[in-house]
Amino acid sequence: MSANTTFEMAVESIDLAKAENAYFGKLAQVAWAAVRELGLRFKLDEELQYPVWADASDWQKKLAIYTARFWLENKEKNPPDSIIHDKWVNHQIHSGWRYGVVSDPDEKKDNRLMPFTFLSDKHVLMTRLFRVVVESCHTLGGYHSFYD
Repeated sequence: MSANTTFEMAVESIDLAKAENAYFGKLAQVAWAAVRELGLRFKLDEELQYPVWADASDWQKKLAIYTARFWLENKEKNPPDSIIHDKWVNHQIHSGWRYGVVSDPDEKKDNRLMPFTFLSDKHVLMTRLFRVVVESCHTLGGYHSFYD
């Protein structure tokens, strides 16, 4: 089984009905809101496709929850910030997406389909912000009562 297949299975196996109100789901929602707000400030919201949580697709929610869990479960290993992005790029390419200068979901084009090191500083910052918010909220125990 390829690493990308494992990634896809892990994301798809998330039960949103349970996970959204559980610990990692709450952490994901807080981090999502922070990243979305930063995207709005950078005027990147359209190209980043961060709607309010309630309007996000099931895939976006599952990926955010998976990501929150991944960062916390692997915190001691200190994986590079690029790891989730790289898995996401592989998933998108296998799903028929391709790079486009302008992101267009109808055409399955996304301007983030590139190695992490080539992303704009703003995109990198938003990726890192998600991780920092998840780890900080966890460290502070802000949602500890929701632990699943």
